[in-house]
Amino acid sequence: MKARGPADEGTVLAGRRGAGPFGPGFTFTNSGHGGSRRPRYKGPSRRRRRGSWRLVLMAVIVVAAVAAGLVVISRRPTRTATPPTRARHPVTTTTLPVVPPPSVSTALAPFSLPVPIGQALVLPGTSTQLLVVGGEPVSGPPAKGAFLVGTSGNGLHLAATLAAGVKDASGLVLRGQDMVFGGAGPSPSSAVQTFTAPSSGTAHGRAGTAATTATTATTATATGSMPGPRAGSGAVKVGATAYVVGGYDGAAADARILATNDGSTFRVAGTLPLPVRNAAVAAVGGQIYVFGGEVLVPAAAASSGASKAPGKHTHGSRARPVRGPAKVASRATSTTSTTAAVHPIPGWHPVADIQRFDPASGKAAVVGQLPAAIEGAVAVTLGGHIYVTGGRGPAGTNGQVWGFEQQVGRVVVAGALPTPVAGAGATVMGNTAWLVGGRAADGKLIGSLQTLRARAGAAAATPTSAPSSRTSSS
Repeated sequence: MKARGPADEGTVLAGRRGAGPFGPGFTFTNSGHGGSRRPRYKGPSRRRRRGSWRLVLMAVIVVAAVAAGLVVISRRPTRTATPPTRARHPVTTTTLPVVPPPSVSTALAPFSLPVPIGQALVLPGTSTQLLVVGGEPVSGPPAKGAFLVGTSGNGLHLAATLAAGVKDASGLVLRGQDMVFGGAGPSPSSAVQTFTAPSSGTAHGRAGTAATTATTATTATATGSMPGPRAGSGAVKVGATAYVVGGYDGAAADARILATNDGSTFRVAGTLPLPVRNAAVAAVGGQIYVFGGEVLVPAAAASSGASKAPGKHTHGSRARPVRGPAKVASRATSTTSTTAAVHPIPGWHPVADIQRFDPASGKAAVVGQLPAAIEGAVAVTLGGHIYVTGGRGPAGTNGQVWGFEQQVGRVVVAGALPTPVAGAGATVMGNTAWLVGGRAADGKLIGSLQTLRARAGAAAATPTSAPSSRTSSS
């Protein structure tokens, strides 16, 4: 064997690329150490490196395209195949017009009370008698008597004597008993006085005895107490529950709406957005509505609000037209400053707000405006419609009868009183509403009785912008 020399080191033993046992790119060299052969990696060629980069670039492009496609598909709305159906008739939505309440016929009864009276509570008695409770006489303290007055002018009979004389009280017939809530005598009271007036049969939910003479008069007893004193409130019944709304305690208006089922225990059912006294209160369709009333402007609020610009507030002495639903939010926290901006003089001032209370939800809101700020009006429900009449404001004593369109929160002119009056007592018997007493436009107490009846098929007129205090008849 030929001996190797230094010149033999590094000699290529297998020279053609790719021919060795280790695949392409390997060559064998003589390491010069014991004659062993060691493979040496030279790396891929330039052409092969270019091909690898192309593959990587294509893979990146494909991945990016797939990702973009998935994003586009995810943002498209999902469409589901709808099987073919038969053609249907087009569905049309029709808004039913608001039907105005019927107009009313009014009349002055051919008889009067023996003495003038104001701020009396009037309840239904028998089918032919009214029950007139308490009230303000021409002179002296509030009246203590509850009298049955014949609707045909057939006399007046004492039915009960109150434990304490009151005026400006609210009340109703609950569980067959006549209940009087609070009232002023002379200061506001929290007492609930209850009695059962003698009556013929069980008319109007009462279960009395069949007698109507002075010898059968009963005595009222204090059977309960409201959470606080209250006068100038209104009482209505929704279902089997009585609600006492509005009023004041001698210092300020009370916003709490009280509910009772027995006249002895009360709960707070809600809160008025605008606390008022001497408002007109009525219920229809399970909803309770409060019309106008008076708010108290403290001296501090009056002085701070006097500098505000007029004409930007919902309260005021100027009459305003009612053109549709009023967009007025609840102002429970801004009542004082808003009212003071229009009434810089401290004290009680009338408002035009119409408030609604829903007993089912316990929520109350301002839903409209009367044509003018007014207090001392009455509200009655006839044939499923509420009518508001009487009362006084800066424009004088109201002689108009307004029919209320509760769907849109506005009133329309439905008639006129024979004698404009404020502070009258009112109740409904059958299809007739009765107004008893009150103060006429000249400020004097009267003992007149006036009636309202809805006219079948006669719609009320367009909205009014100013109440009339002139004496009229129809």
